[in-house]
Amino acid sequence: MRRIVFGKSEKRSLMDMHRSGAVEANAGGAAVETIAAKMANSIDKSKALQKTYMPVNWQPSDPLTSHAAWAARSWLRNATNTKS
Repeated sequence: MRRIVFGKSEKRSLMDMHRSGAVEANAGGAAVETIAAKMANSIDKSKALQKTYMPVNWQPSDPLTSHAAWAARSWLRNATNTKS
């Protein structure tokens, strides 16, 4: 199913999806307990899991950076979902 949806070049593993989801949830302000519940693990109690799945807690330096990142993600999402 992933090959049909994302194409033959899709190489992400479940760990990659967990990591990106955890990083995005953390950046969005989700509590680590909520992230643990969604990931079905004990990330809220394990610093090792937090370092693995949420390695960097960065904040955009200015609103332009934040907007540019949002625009880039939006563009990539639309470009990926568009059939030629």
